[in-house]
Order: sequence, then structure tokens, then C-alpha cells
Amino acid sequence: MSEPGVWTPEATPEPAIAPPAPRLLPARTLWAMFGRLMLLQAVWNYERMQGIGFAHALAPAARRLAKDDAEAARSLVPQAGYFNTHPVMAAVAVGVVADQLERRARGETALDDAGILRVKQALGSSLAAMGDPLFWNAVRPLLALTAVYGWRDDRSWLGALTIVAGYNTFALGYRLRGLFQGYARGLAYVAQLARRLGPMTAGLRTVAGVIAALVVSTVLLPAGGGSAAQAILSVTGVALGLMFFGAARLGPGEWGLAIVLVVLAWATLAPGF
Repeated sequence: MSEPGVWTPEATPEPAIAPPAPRLLPARTLWAMFGRLMLLQAVWNYERMQGIGFAHALAPAARRLAKDDAEAARSLVPQAGYFNTHPVMAAVAVGVVADQLERRARGETALDDAGILRVKQALGSSLAAMGDPLFWNAVRPLLALTAVYGWRDDRSWLGALTIVAGYNTFALGYRLRGLFQGYARGLAYVAQLARRLGPMTAGLRTVAGVIAALVVSTVLLPAGGGSAAQAILSVTGVALGLMFFGAARLGPGEWGLAIVLVVLAWATLAPGF
């Protein structure tokens, strides 16, 4: 109780936090979009790049959010325009655009078709900058080196299976995660991707460099020694690699890929000398 003549502010209750609105796209719609992402580049062309495939993957969401097929078709026409990014990372963009379409259907955002397209184009550039180093320059060379390292003893076809199964497991898993997280978290998910994928890419490239050294020590320069022709061919391959890839200033992943090519050339040509 306050004293006479002394004003004491009354405690005001904290405003209640509104519960998040229920999402409009069920899991089966997201799975349908994931299946359509497998055809992202089926009609790739120089004019639209992945644009038609992007609209095809987004179609289940547009159909679910629209009042009728005509409205769904109108919302998809702009999405069929030019779009290009890393094929795996495109799943993130599809999920984010689906989130934007849902927000517009609820009236939560003022973005029109032009605004959503600007978001989509910005996503294409940023996702490519993250996806290309990760998948092309880290994951693929790492798995190629692992395949060669495992193939060195018994020359088994399982080495080829290592790179095919390993890469597709990684790529499909991230495509699925990117779509679901892009839809669930929207642009907030993209904002933290660079911080997470950067260290992952650097780590994988370092591992690729270590395996490249193992490949050199166990395949290119076998412990039991080799013929003079094998030694000359090995040294020549390493010298050419140093000249070309060194001048290009590439990272450990690209060095690993270069060593794979040298190893395969040595294993194929050296026995004939």
C-alpha cells in the first residue's frame, strides 16, 4: 500500500505472447515438393536455367495455398523465370519461397510477386556461394579420394560405390533438410547458413588434403617400390600437378581431385611400360 501523497506505479501485466499460427502446408505436401526437386534440372536451359524446375517443385505448395487452380497457376508463372543456384541448395530456396507464399496467403507480409522474386534471386546467388565450395570443392573430392584409397588394394568396384552412394546420401539428406528447414524457419534459416557451412567446408577440405597425402604415400609411391618407368611417370604427374594447380591457387579439395586423376593415369598407363 502506498503512502499518502506518494504516487506508486501499479504493476502492469506482461502482454501475452500469441502462439504461432499453425502451418498451412502438411508434411505430404513438403514430401511432394521434395520428390519434384529430383527433376529440378530436367528442362534446364540457357534462358531460364532452373526456373521451370523451380516452379514445378513449388507447385504443390502453390496449389495448397491458392483458392483454385487458376490462382495457383498465376502465382507460379513468375516463379518459372530465371533462377540458378547449386542444385542441392535450391531446396532451401524452394522452402523459403513456400514460406513467403504462405505468409502472403495469411496476410502477414506485404511482399508481392516482384518482392518474392527479389528474395528468390538473392537466395540463388548466396546459396550458390555456399553450395559450390561445399559440394563441388569439398564433399566430391573427399569421397573421390576415399574411393581411390579404398580401391588401392583389391581393385574392387566398391570404390566406385563409395563415391556414388556417399555423395548421394549427403546430397539427398541436405536437400531434404534444406527444404523442410527453409519452409519452417524462412529467411532466418538462410541467415545462419554461412556461419555453419563455412567451417564445415573448411574441415572437409582439410580432411581431403590428409587423404590425398595417404593416397600419394600408398598408391602413387608404393612401399615396395616400382619400376623406373613407374617412378618417372609418377614424378612427371606430380610436377604437372604442381605447375597447373599451383598456378591456379586451388585448395586442398581441388588438389585432392588432381591427385586422383594422376593416380588413375598412373594405374592405367604404368603397367604397359
